[in-house]
Amino acid sequence: MPTTIFNSPIGPLIGHRGVTESAPENTLVAIEKAAEYGCKWVEIDAQLTKDLIPVLMHDDDLDRTTSAKGRLADKYLRDLALVDAGAWYDPPHPGQKIPTLRECLRLCFELDLRINVEIKPTEGLDEITAEKVMETLIDFWPEDKAPPLISSFSRSAMKIAQAAAPEWPRGMLYHGLDEDWLAFAKEVDAWSLHVWDEGLTQEQVTAMQSEGYPVLVYSVDDLKTSQRMKDFGVDAIFTGAPEIMGGIWS
Repeated sequence: MPTTIFNSPIGPLIGHRGVTESAPENTLVAIEKAAEYGCKWVEIDAQLTKDLIPVLMHDDDLDRTTSAKGRLADKYLRDLALVDAGAWYDPPHPGQKIPTLRECLRLCFELDLRINVEIKPTEGLDEITAEKVMETLIDFWPEDKAPPLISSFSRSAMKIAQAAAPEWPRGMLYHGLDEDWLAFAKEVDAWSLHVWDEGLTQEQVTAMQSEGYPVLVYSVDDLKTSQRMKDFGVDAIFTGAPEIMGGIWS
């Protein structure tokens, strides 16, 4: 596994998409809220515009979280200038934009936040998305700063991330543990395993940790699930509601 300056403790609370319960996800205000609520880490989703610029967006299309419609991959960065990424939210945060990955990184540096960048490719764009995200990160990242944690559900994206920055830590994402979860974690030299809380068992957590992997669980937004994950002994949770989780994890 990678043994770099990434050896500082992670978690236990990682702001999921910045935060989601008090601000519109994957926006700069969501990242600011995560820091305000005491998170030392945030997780964001990075995918590409038509002109291959990495921006923060979870869904393939813009419909759910912005004032625009259609696939992000069909929009040029200039098309996003008038798109509102906060007015849809309750309460509204009008005027929030879709940030570029560079804008996100700049803010995280200002707030002294560590970051987990999830490579989130539109279907069929796994390799180019990974290439452009890694190119942006490597170009922007100071040599003396602890590296980001790179994760993805896409196995081809993870292999590209590994080739681009082999010394940087990688977290393999799973909806559920496949039969070959361990083989692939070893293949991409994963540092951590990121797993869905749905159906997760104590035995699975123990199996992953016994192989030496920190277990990071997504997305935990209620106290009952949060307590269950702590009882399982997971290493960290991704949460959209860090403001209500501190008592359990303190």
